[in-house]
Amino acid sequence: METFLEDDGLIKFQYVMTKQSDHTINFDVYEVSSWGENEKTKEFDVPSQTNLYLKAYMKWDGCYHFWFGESDGYQHLCGNAEIEKHISVMNKCIEFAKTKIKAYNPEVAE
Repeated sequence: METFLEDDGLIKFQYVMTKQSDHTINFDVYEVSSWGENEKTKEFDVPSQTNLYLKAYMKWDGCYHFWFGESDGYQHLCGNAEIEKHISVMNKCIEFAKTKIKAYNPEVAE
């Protein structure tokens, strides 16, 4: 897994690219739920457990498809901090598409 989103230097979300072409990407985003010890720094900042947050299929034209969580797509967001975190993840998905899809067309996507 690779880093998707950090907060104060701590990895909060990771991703796995499942498919990529010039016109589309498919990827999964995992929320880090616990961290293990970094052998070099002795800090607890190495992701050790994750949970599927979303699956994404994104196209060159700004058409985005999302599936949330493990099964039914239900996503519980408890409090304003959770809403802000979700907004950050969704904004990161848009930026991710812009940088990972070679044929991304901002004029069509906007």
